[in-house]
Amino acid sequence: MTAIARSVPVSTVIAGDPLTLGPEVVSAEDMLRRCGLESVVPAGVLSVAPGVALVHALPVETGGIELRWFHLPHGPALLPGQAPVHTALLLTTPMSEIGRALRVVATLMACVRDPGWMDATGSATTREALVRMLSGVEANAGESPFPSAVLLALLGSTPTGLTASEAARRLAACGANRIERIAGRPLLLRLADQFTSFFAVLLWVGGAFAFPAGLPELGWAIFGVIVINGVFSFLQEYRAEQAVEALQDLLPREITVLRDGEERRVPAADLVPGDVGLLEEGDHVPADGQLLRAAGLRVDQSALTGESHPVFKLADVATERAGVPRLERHELVFAGTGVVAGAGAFVVTASGMTTEIGNIAQLTQALDLMGCTVPGKM
Repeated sequence: MTAIARSVPVSTVIAGDPLTLGPEVVSAEDMLRRCGLESVVPAGVLSVAPGVALVHALPVETGGIELRWFHLPHGPALLPGQAPVHTALLLTTPMSEIGRALRVVATLMACVRDPGWMDATGSATTREALVRMLSGVEANAGESPFPSAVLLALLGSTPTGLTASEAARRLAACGANRIERIAGRPLLLRLADQFTSFFAVLLWVGGAFAFPAGLPELGWAIFGVIVINGVFSFLQEYRAEQAVEALQDLLPREITVLRDGEERRVPAADLVPGDVGLLEEGDHVPADGQLLRAAGLRVDQSALTGESHPVFKLADVATERAGVPRLERHELVFAGTGVVAGAGAFVVTASGMTTEIGNIAQLTQALDLMGCTVPGKM
């Protein structure tokens, strides 16, 4: 059965109340200065609807995704040659969160297709009012597909890839493209935990009382249940830990990318958002991304979706596919899947633990640490 990934809510990243800016604001740089972000260089201005523009920036600093809402009654163009803008949105995000930020923008673009809703936001004066308006549409809006040019602009990349220096800067900000293991307790301590939990202690006490009560068979039976359950639970947790290591094995060791406009073989661990990677038959996809071009490309996604047959992948997108579940989108490729035919080029949108397979690894390890791997565990 195909997993369905929900869209990322826009309302969760809105920062502060909407602001009405005066005629002194005529550019994206003016908006950044108004927010105290003079050191941030805007990556670009994207028109998301008539009279609505998104100014996006990718600062390296740590922090979360923030979306600021501005009313511009004087209608500046923000960029020469553009139409007047009456509502401007400023998105700032650390590079390590760019994958989630892209999904926020995709949800936003799906929401603003309703001109009546967008006009209504012009009267919003508080964050709470914006959140109420968004909550009514974003849950069912889906995620609008990105044309390649728009996606590359949001990522601050080009069809010929990143420069080597920019890739190194992003690698320092995002970290290596690998499945990370959460540091856990030593195996012996985790085995001991199975016999010292609250319910296990109660059973130890109950079994001990069975002996002076003249019921030694019952006492030994209770002790046996404790041991069998503890060993079984420990083995389940250990297998879950091994499963996380198996997820890492789904990622390739090397991948061909475009750096400085030239094809290079680089370690898959060095991939960063904005990199342009090349795929051909027999390759494993090293990171999540969107296709820029494809020729007869078919991908085995069984590791993520359980589908028994490879699926065709196409580079073209259509806005009416906003409601299609993420894992079923034909323009997207995902880390850990395998190319069984054809060739293509894709731009990396998420790497490491921010990929779909990285999210699975995080969930698996979180359940393991919480002791939830065994449904009937004491």
